Amino acid sequence: MRTIFLLPAIFIFLIFIQPSTAQTSGSVNQYNFLKNSVVAHRGAWKKDGLPQNSIASLKKAISLQVAGSEFDVQLTADGVLVLNHDPVYEGMHIEKTKYSGLKKYRLKNGEVLPTLYKYLKIGMRQQKTRLILELKPSQISKERSLLLAQKAVAKVNKMRAQPWITYISFDYDILKEIVRIDPSAETMFLGGNVSPVQLNADGISGADYHFNVFKNDANLILIFYFICILSLIGLFFLAPEIRGVKSWYKLGPVSLDPSEFIKLIMLVFLAKYFSSRHAELYKVYHIFLSGFYALSPAFLIAMQPNLGSAIVLASLWLFPE
Repeated sequence: MRTIFLLPAIFIFLIFIQPSTAQTSGSVNQYNFLKNSVVAHRGAWKKDGLPQNSIASLKKAISLQVAGSEFDVQLTADGVLVLNHDPVYEGMHIEKTKYSGLKKYRLKNGEVLPTLYKYLKIGMRQQKTRLILELKPSQISKERSLLLAQKAVAKVNKMRAQPWITYISFDYDILKEIVRIDPSAETMFLGGNVSPVQLNADGISGADYHFNVFKNDANLILIFYFICILSLIGLFFLAPEIRGVKSWYKLGPVSLDPSEFIKLIMLVFLAKYFSSRHAELYKVYHIFLSGFYALSPAFLIAMQPNLGSAIVLASLWLFPE
């Protein structure tokens, strides 16, 4: 996979139009985080040949000013949270090996196998790049998966790192456990097999699904579209007014702008619409219907007022190429 990617796995942060009332735990300015659509996968490692999930790859991602740096967390035999994608490190099963044994074997750049504590400590020195924490399910038992979730949330909360963190996982029970412990935590499911309605019911913040999930499931992308429409309407009633503009939801320590996510949704939605009707696009009906889908959210965004985002959204329909 590429180190830094634009939407290979789309970060669709669902806005369920009910801002959290939780208080910000850290002192970070909630408006400082970057809002571009680039996330460094396991850090920015590829170009400079850095180890994946290393402190060096995190620092590189931060220097590139990407919106997020994703990393993988595993639980050692003695309960230490360490960074590694695979369950095996240097021939040793992480879950069956104590950290003292793992750290004897350094990464190729000389780093000791990073712990979550050290990674967060480095990441919290800046206020631009968010930290996307993927929890890897246990291969031993469901209980250890839940223990991983409990320890990760405890470490994040103890370090007051909540404003930086988005939790992601392919294990739905891990995310539900995180929400049980900390309802204000931002959580994203990777699996692609849970509907937006169920995510909302379980308190999961949103979905981090691969593009093909939306491409192959017309109903799913339509559901996301209407959720985004509702989130834009909800801004007029629930969002705080900042400098005369109501365009952000405050969700605990995080502020989210639905207009950024509707752009991603519309790219997929219009691509799906046009590709399935390419032989009939000349018909006035399809021109007006696709325009209605694209210009409805553009109108709502313009009313905030946010003319820049409205123009960008309208151009997706007017200039699809």
